[in-house]
Amino acid sequence: MNDYSDQQRGAVERQEEDGTQRYKKLLADEKNTIFGVKDAILAVMLREGAATWQSVEAHLSGECYRAQGELTRFRLEATLNHVRRLSRKPGDPEDGLGETKEVPASRS
Repeated sequence: MNDYSDQQRGAVERQEEDGTQRYKKLLADEKNTIFGVKDAILAVMLREGAATWQSVEAHLSGECYRAQGELTRFRLEATLNHVRRLSRKPGDPEDGLGETKEVPASRS
């Protein structure tokens, strides 16, 4: 038809892929198994029946808090940072290595 309808169709296809397909790709990716992302997603899904980026991040933060030993804590922090990178939408700005986005303070 025209370019506009093709663009709309492309946007809808990308939007459909964002949810379930994105998780399936993550679970199939070997790098995510190495980083521990797959284990974290599956742990949250088993516990809650479904997983969101926020629930996986909360799970990893809790594991990090309870971690015994510097190496374990470092591995969990690396996995948490990897999850944060994966959860960004393609247009989001990148953080530098070891940096996290600051959450603006709420005004009371």
